[in-house]
Amino acid sequence: MILHYSTEVSIHVSDNLEDVLSQIGMNANDIALAKSKVLRPAYPNDLYTPLPDRQTTFTCIPTDKIIGTTRSTPGQSVFDNVCFVPDSKRHSDKFKRYFGELSRYGSLDSTRKSFAILIDPVDVNYYTDSDEYFVERDGNHRALTAMLIGAPYIKARVHNLECFRSCPCFLSIP
Repeated sequence: MILHYSTEVSIHVSDNLEDVLSQIGMNANDIALAKSKVLRPAYPNDLYTPLPDRQTTFTCIPTDKIIGTTRSTPGQSVFDNVCFVPDSKRHSDKFKRYFGELSRYGSLDSTRKSFAILIDPVDVNYYTDSDEYFVERDGNHRALTAMLIGAPYIKARVHNLECFRSCPCFLSIP
């Protein structure tokens, strides 16, 4: 299972990602789901503050509640964020390495479960008002890969944030 890349300008484009996903056991519905989940930007930092009474926690979070990553392109799907990698945002070599490692788990189900037991958790901000997560700092590639293959959970270092304004901030953000 090898990802083949071609280069156009400064963008690495995977020209066989659907084939690779099929080879690891993903069906057309799984791939369609990855193509339909559109990522969003983080909520404005000036509206959110860390909760003073809560420490950072380590836990498994549902990947379907991740709205985006600092290195993803908002407005694009999870699939497109892995398939079309701007050099300035993500390193395509990391995706190549992750896909190379997928075969060691034996089955798609085992691979999906492996994200919940990662040695290094991803760093996420948890927006308590909207019950959503955004990957900050470390873990962009791991989170995108987990979402792409349909992993239900990923191990995370969670930083709880709360909107300090009286209005529900998350409702006004597309």
